[in-house]
Amino acid sequence: MEITSQTKEDQKAANNTSLDDIVATRSETEAKLADLENQVKDVRDQLKQQLTTERTTLLNKINKVVPEIEDLKKQHTADEAKLVELKKKVQDQTTVQYANVQKQFSNSQTELETIQKQQRDVQTSLNDYNQQTDAANKKLSGYQDEEAEMVDKIKQETDLTKMIELAERQKSHVQALNAKKADVKGQLDVIDVKISNAKGRLETLPKDEAAIKDKQSVLAEQIKSLKAQIKAKQDARDRERDATAKQLEKLQSDLTANQKRYDQYTKQLKETKQKLASYFNVQQSIQAVKLDKQRHYFALASDLTPDLASRYPDTLGQLKRSFDQIGATPTVVTTKYNDYLTKTWQQYKKSGLVSANSQLLNLYQSLQETEKPGTVKEDIIPQNADWQYVKDDATHSETVKNEDDQPVMQVKRRADNSLWYVLYYSQGKVIKRDVFDLKGQLSATQYLDQKNVKRVVSENFYRTNGSLVLVKEYNDDNKETIQLLNESGILLEVFSSENELIIWWLRNMVFTNGDNTVVIDLIDDFYTYLAENTPDNVTLLPVVTDYDKAQPALNTILTGRVTVTGLLTIDEKTYDQIVSDSQVSLRASSLPKLSRKKEQVTE
Repeated sequence: MEITSQTKEDQKAANNTSLDDIVATRSETEAKLADLENQVKDVRDQLKQQLTTERTTLLNKINKVVPEIEDLKKQHTADEAKLVELKKKVQDQTTVQYANVQKQFSNSQTELETIQKQQRDVQTSLNDYNQQTDAANKKLSGYQDEEAEMVDKIKQETDLTKMIELAERQKSHVQALNAKKADVKGQLDVIDVKISNAKGRLETLPKDEAAIKDKQSVLAEQIKSLKAQIKAKQDARDRERDATAKQLEKLQSDLTANQKRYDQYTKQLKETKQKLASYFNVQQSIQAVKLDKQRHYFALASDLTPDLASRYPDTLGQLKRSFDQIGATPTVVTTKYNDYLTKTWQQYKKSGLVSANSQLLNLYQSLQETEKPGTVKEDIIPQNADWQYVKDDATHSETVKNEDDQPVMQVKRRADNSLWYVLYYSQGKVIKRDVFDLKGQLSATQYLDQKNVKRVVSENFYRTNGSLVLVKEYNDDNKETIQLLNESGILLEVFSSENELIIWWLRNMVFTNGDNTVVIDLIDDFYTYLAENTPDNVTLLPVVTDYDKAQPALNTILTGRVTVTGLLTIDEKTYDQIVSDSQVSLRASSLPKLSRKKEQVTE
């Protein structure tokens, strides 16, 4: 029987039961959803942690493989150059000696052939002389026979008149025959001398020939020995060449493998960064640079010049504004000798490129103690009645010449007529130069190369009290030795380069209190050396003023090979490039823009 209807009570119970089930089911579902969300959150946290760890691991691998690739490339280039040299024939003292011995042997062969030809020629001449002797003797014998025949005729003549007539005829004929005989005898004497010389030459030439052959025998042994040495060296070079070629193959294989690893890691890193950005909105691992007014800041530059201010007026102003915002004033540090530094520094302050209360430290001013009063020598030019004193107002100079019209010294002044430098002469050549600071105090003495007066061979730098503080000596390769002396002339330190002196000065006389941060342009010549020799209480904060020129130094930072506090950039474009190229987490900030241009410094 089919049920077609229900009571109201039954319907109500059914509705209540359905609602309770729905509520229960919903609660259960919500609980499951909450649990699922917790699981998803845990999974997301795990994934984020895994991706972050993966990014760090990949960066570490990339930072490890990049220097390996660079080292392999350097080794590959070096071995390629080495292989080119090894493919050349051996060219050393042995080959030079071989060529000389070979030349001696060739020359001796020419001498031998000459002597052998001389022997043949002398023998031919001797034969010819013998024939000449025979002919002359035969001719002399004919004359004698002719004379004997005439004597016989006289003896056989019985007629006294005819006998006298024959005797008279014989007398004149004998005179002619005697003359002919004398001539033949003279020829025979000459021929005898020639024969004697030829025989003597025939005796010496074989000895000369034997001596040359002995010499050739010795030379042949030397050639044989040198050939063996050259062959041994060439064989050794061939073996080395083959070994280098095999090493090149292995290097190329390793280079290819490392490059594949680098490409693989870079691709994985890109994918990991994309996932971090997509899943967790982690765009990059760059944080802002935080300046701390409790630290000691130093702005380091090789030199301050009007040119520097004209090229980077905004950068200097941007740095000043950045530190003004935190109430800090960096100490400016320079390392080059500069007569006009104090004057230029005042112009920097006047132009607003540095704060009015900024301090300036300079390596040479510090060591020479320029803040202390010194003695100014007024009688620079000695007076001599026999000397000439010629002034040239156009060049602000005065030349002193002796009685022979030869220069003794030349005094050069600045445009404001302050003493600049003095040149000293000997026999018409400049031998040294005294340099004076703006106060007129002797600051340095330069000794010049007498073969090239443009080249300085040594320099002395003085304190304002006149004592020596630095002695610099330069060899022919412009390598230097620097001696640091105390006021008593006692040697304190010896340095082999200007950079070593600078680091010593920074460590002992500049970075002496607390924690220090050095702000330095990445394209400054001193940056790389400072990065490799940073004092323990110092961190670096490089400024990127020229992205392209800074690439070599910048790459070591962006790949983590050099650790710095952070990076400052002159504009947002450079900052974006660093964010894009960075392979490590670091701090970077763009310097604030200026509302107006700063005035340029002029001299």
